[in-house]
Amino acid sequence: MDKDDERIRDDIDARLKAAGIDTRSLVVEVRAGAARISGSVPTDEEKARLPRAAGVGAGMPEAAIDLTVVPVLPRHTPSGGGL
Repeated sequence: MDKDDERIRDDIDARLKAAGIDTRSLVVEVRAGAARISGSVPTDEEKARLPRAAGVGAGMPEAAIDLTVVPVLPRHTPSGGGL
């Protein structure tokens, strides 16, 4: 990855985090200026917001986006015990 691709990747990652997108299960790859964002997000709402949050159409060229929605399970049951 060259320095321009690295800068683009870092910019996309920062934009997603600033927009409140859960990036823990996302992979952002950039090659020759073309971005690919893949992985999963916990809600349909985040999936819908991601392209705009990443900057697609606002200075960033088209990006290949391949996402699935995988809800995050709560860490504890209502009784306070673990899963």
